[in-house]
Amino acid sequence: MNKFSIIILLSVGVYSKSVASVSDTTFKQPVSEKYRMSGEMEESKLKKIVIDYNDRVYVLTDRGLCRVTGREVAKDLLYRPLADKIPVDITTQEGTGYLYYLYKNAFLSNADAGIPYGKLPEDKYDQIAVAANGDVLLVGKRAAGIFSQGKIRDIALPADNITAIRSYKETFYALSPEGVYRVEGNRFTTVCKGNELQTMAFRNDEIILGTAGGYYGINRLTGRYQPVPPEKDTHTRRTPPDDGEREDLGRDRTRGFHAEAIRGL
Repeated sequence: MNKFSIIILLSVGVYSKSVASVSDTTFKQPVSEKYRMSGEMEESKLKKIVIDYNDRVYVLTDRGLCRVTGREVAKDLLYRPLADKIPVDITTQEGTGYLYYLYKNAFLSNADAGIPYGKLPEDKYDQIAVAANGDVLLVGKRAAGIFSQGKIRDIALPADNITAIRSYKETFYALSPEGVYRVEGNRFTTVCKGNELQTMAFRNDEIILGTAGGYYGINRLTGRYQPVPPEKDTHTRRTPPDDGEREDLGRDRTRGFHAEAIRGL
């Protein structure tokens, strides 16, 4: 046996020993789980999902607001005065997690039986975001404004179509397929430009942008690209609570909403 053959055999032996010494370990990974739509909502079109302060998962559809209960998505009957009214958008307030409903001519919240409440021009806005200080950003196809202390301050829209709005650290952000914007004064200023942007999320000073081909991060202050670090761990799966499993922080579910709010919808 020549020297070259001996080196090869030694190398293979060392490699085999190192592989055999590595044991299998368990790890967490995300999984896909299906939820069935209740009978009357089976053919509805899903539009948006939000999770409120009480870990309740709400699903907005073209036939009304639904809520995930166990393994089913059913029409939300938690607040009976709103059960037959169809919001055009929903969101949760930054910080508190209170659910806000946007209708064709008003917005209201479940924070205190329909208050905060704001009367709006008919069919002018179809998106809503709420800052921790209570300011409300409203966006429509041809108009935008901030509702604060009972008045609306108009905001000039960017040239492209806004598809999502969010509040983060009391600053309003907007997403379009071509870029990310931030509200400064009475206008939207460009944070960064992009291509076929579909969604955005926030983490520390990072905006994570999703596209059909993947996702990447930018600095929310500078707009510069930054790699998205891998998460150290994934969240464990949680099944939304059934009715009665979790107290609604003392809130009376049967109490009527603010009378003016209900009459005005």
